[in-house]
Amino acid sequence: MVVLQNANTITSLSTLFLTTAWPTSVPTFEYYVAGAVLVMLPGNQIAVCGGYYIDNDIEFCAYYKANQGYWMRGPTFGSLPSFGMAINETTLLLAELRYGGRSVIVTMDQLRKTGPTWPTAACATQINATTAIFIGLNRGKTNRYLSIQDLSLSQDGPSTVFDRHDAMCGVVQDMSDPSASYAILTGGQVKNPVTGIWDYTRSTEILIIGSDQWIEGPDLPAVTFRGQLVTAPDGKSIVLSGGSSWDENGVRTFEKSLIRFQCANGVDSCRWTKLEIEMDHGRSDHVAAFLPENDFACFKWD
Repeated sequence: MVVLQNANTITSLSTLFLTTAWPTSVPTFEYYVAGAVLVMLPGNQIAVCGGYYIDNDIEFCAYYKANQGYWMRGPTFGSLPSFGMAINETTLLLAELRYGGRSVIVTMDQLRKTGPTWPTAACATQINATTAIFIGLNRGKTNRYLSIQDLSLSQDGPSTVFDRHDAMCGVVQDMSDPSASYAILTGGQVKNPVTGIWDYTRSTEILIIGSDQWIEGPDLPAVTFRGQLVTAPDGKSIVLSGGSSWDENGVRTFEKSLIRFQCANGVDSCRWTKLEIEMDHGRSDHVAAFLPENDFACFKWD
């Protein structure tokens, strides 16, 4: 797993595996940044896009290709993305979710065009090769599907259990049934249906992809927001790295933990498990991804 530190530290790339931490040959990231998005492109390319540092927005992507040896700056796109997705080997869709608004379609060397617009969303994730889902529109329970082929927002998806905002989401396969996969939505803030007050949560919701209902899943070990969910290469687990929480005095804390989500046999078997290894530093608003084993010379496995 590759983790980009947040703006509170010297920004660099470091690798983590689930049992041992190793340094990486990926060169130091050249920009101070928090709140960016990381997209793995086909051909073993990394794109780190957008984000901010203090009062300055980062309005471009930096690209790295395996064994290239340096980061390459892409075109300026003039927006602050909180979601990114590869459309093909050279093209990205970047979108703002927390405040709503425009999206852009970019390549390594040009800003191609403006993408679709949409309201605010709690989270978005790609659920298969043709479709992504935008969850919690306008801080509510409504979801919309996005066609990757023509970038159109289609019919409403099934409503979530809670009104939710600033959450984390991803997709995982069932470990016993390769045909079954689940979208999960966790952490962030939920709205109390009685008082109307928003509060941070450790709750999780699960959607069996292809069904029409979200159900409540297992809670996170602690209240968490602004962490990163990354699906493992085999698709059968998701790892939550870092994130923020609150201590007993109401002070914001930054987590070092790595927490794995797996479903051993059906949706009722889904569990969060805290791994023994953790990051050296607490992180929030960072980016993370798994790297291919064979394409980074110093990426060592045990």
